[in-house]
This record gives sequence, C-alpha cells and structure tokens, in this order.
Amino acid sequence: MVVSFVRNIFVGSLLISVLSGCAISLGFKPGGGKGVFFQLDDFVVNYFEINAPTAPPVLGQSFTESFKDLIQSQSPLELVAEDQVSNSDTNYVLFEGYISQYQIAPLTIQAGSETAAQNRLSLTIHIDFRNAKDPSKDFTQDFTQFRDFSSDADFASIELELMQEVIDLLTQDIFDKAFGDW
Repeated sequence: MVVSFVRNIFVGSLLISVLSGCAISLGFKPGGGKGVFFQLDDFVVNYFEINAPTAPPVLGQSFTESFKDLIQSQSPLELVAEDQVSNSDTNYVLFEGYISQYQIAPLTIQAGSETAAQNRLSLTIHIDFRNAKDPSKDFTQDFTQFRDFSSDADFASIELELMQEVIDLLTQDIFDKAFGDW
C-alpha cells in the first residue's frame, strides 16, 4: 500500500514536471495577425528612373520589379498603382525615387603593378517613402550597396548577376528601413 502510494506520488510529480514545461501560448494582434502592417492595406512602387549615366538600361526595370517582388513576398500588402489610391485613402505606403549612382571602381592595387586586383560595383538608390497612415514614418534617404569582384573576371559576363546581388541587398535595406522599426 505504501509502495503504491509512493509510486503514484512519483508518477504524478513526474507528470506535473513534464507538463509544466509544455505550454500553449495564444495571442491576438490587431489586424488579424498582419503584425506591423496591420494599419496598412496597399503599397505603391513607382518606376525608378536612371539618373546615373553609366548604368545599364535594364537597371530601372530590374530594381523596380525586384522591389515589388520583395514587398509582396515579405508582407501582406497588396500592390496597387498610384492612380488607384484615392486622396482620402490612408491605408497605403508609397515608394518612389531614382537610381543616382552606378559605379565600377578599382578596390585594391596589385603589388608591383598598377592594375587592380579587385573592383567594386556600387549602386545608390534615392528613396522617398511616404506612409499615408502615419506621416511621422516618412523618410527621404540614399541607400548604397556594393559587390566586389576579381579584376580578372570578364565584367560583361558577370554584370547582370552582380547587379542583381546588389539590388537584392538594397531592396532588403529599404524594406527594413520602411517597416523594421515599427
């Protein structure tokens, strides 16, 4: 009888210990789980013009489309054209700007030579961000990113790949600035 009682206490204690380590946490956020986006419904990304004389002609379209894709994949916001947003609508954000710099520059000079061991592709985007719901979140800022590459590489054959890598870094930086500090 005493052995059975001790065994039941031991098993009960063990069961309580195991179950107390497990918990189910339920929480509700305003906006149905949209997180920082709960006040917003839509986003607008206007075409980014090229104001950098050495930039390839595809850069504006590549940057604009990559930025739209990133926002669609990382937020619940819907892409709309600027003319679809009414003056009374306050549930959207607007991104516009231009490509202000596209530069290839030598990075390191090889010893005993005047040729570069590495080069750097730099890209700068000027962004005007407007939050119709909360104008205190508006900003105007230049974002710059780069990728280094070997001077031995044929730049023409790697340019599009490098450009896309830099675009990916820039779009994430801009997204984080716009939505990261809420």
